[in-house]
Amino acid sequence: TGVGMPPETLKRAFEPFFTTKEVGRGSGLGLAMVHGFATQSGGTATIESTEEEGTTITLLLPRSPLPVSDPEPERTTQAGRGEGVVLVVDDDPAVGEATLSLCTELGYGALRAASAAEALSMLSTGPRIDIVITDLVMPGQSGLALAEEIEIRWPEIRVVLATGYSEATLQMSQRKWPLLKKPFTLSEVSAVLSPTRQPGE
Repeated sequence: TGVGMPPETLKRAFEPFFTTKEVGRGSGLGLAMVHGFATQSGGTATIESTEEEGTTITLLLPRSPLPVSDPEPERTTQAGRGEGVVLVVDDDPAVGEATLSLCTELGYGALRAASAAEALSMLSTGPRIDIVITDLVMPGQSGLALAEEIEIRWPEIRVVLATGYSEATLQMSQRKWPLLKKPFTLSEVSAVLSPTRQPGE
C-alpha cells in the first residue's frame, strides 16, 4: 500500500548494492539477500509494483519432506568455533559492519578497515591478524592488490576476497584466494574461514 516503484527501480530492485536511499542510509543488500536466499533454496522471488498503488513481493520456496527440527543446536555449534582474528576490509560501512557481525557470530575476533591503506597500517602496527576478508573493488588500492601485498609481506595470513560483481567473479576463476560472492550467508562465511580449507578451494 506504499508509493510503489517506477519501472527503472523495479528492474534493479534485486541488484546487489542498488539503493534509492541517500549515502550512508542503506547498503542495497536487503532485497539481494532475500533473492539470494530464495534461489539458493531452490525457489525464487518476484516483485510486482505500480506507482501510487503499492508493491507485492512473492517468495516461492520448495516444500521439504524432512520433519521440522529445532535449528538452535546447529547455531550453537556453529557459533564460537572460529579461532583467530579476522580483519574485514570494505569501503562500504554497512557491508563492512554486516561482515564483521557474521565473523563475530562465528566466534572470531573481528576488526574493520575502510581501505587497503588502513588495512596495511593495522597489519603493520596493530594486533595479530590471522585472516583478511577484503572487498575486491575499492577506491585506491584494490582488494586483489592488497591480497598480493599481504602474500609477500605476511605469507602466514590467509586472505579471502569478496565481491558483489558477477563479472569480477568470473575473472577470478583462476584465483589463488577463496572468493565470497556477495550477498553471502553465515554458513558460506563459516566454510570459507574454516582452518581446514585450502587456498583456491
